[in-house]
Amino acid sequence: MATYKIAIDTLGSDKGPETIVQGALMALAENPELSVALFGDEQVIRAYLATVEHDADRIEIVHAPDAITNYDNPMEAIFKKPESS
Repeated sequence: MATYKIAIDTLGSDKGPETIVQGALMALAENPELSVALFGDEQVIRAYLATVEHDADRIEIVHAPDAITNYDNPMEAIFKKPESS
């Protein structure tokens, strides 16, 4: 059973969420006491996970499809993008 859980925003990469998920899977492989909560577009995350071997028991997916960009006003984004990570 995992002892540590890390929340990871999968929308934070210029190379796409797959890169972030790939890194999370590498961390899980190296740390048996770790679990992750992946925040982002659930369909995209699940589609990628379907293509790779992984321990589903140590991965939680939190659907958060809205991305806050560098162009968004942070205070406005809180209210206008409630499904963001």
